[in-house]
Amino acid sequence: MDDEYGDIAVCRCGLSEEFPLCDGSHRRAEGEEPGVLYTYVDGERRAVEEVRLADGDVLVPGGDGDGGEGVSDAEETE
Repeated sequence: MDDEYGDIAVCRCGLSEEFPLCDGSHRRAEGEEPGVLYTYVDGERRAVEEVRLADGDVLVPGGDGDGGEGVSDAEETE
């Protein structure tokens, strides 16, 4: 309990504009598909197709067929 704000909740999803306090932004994540990696830009949900790492590896969300992230060398994906 906070004297100024009353009952408070701590953000655990990382989407809150009021971090470390929860502002309800986690509701944007409702309806996400399992095995799909998302990013939120200007309040808009976007599916991430791949993540390129500094060492040249590429992560493909759901790329290994079991809902996890597949990893491949950049040369193999180009």
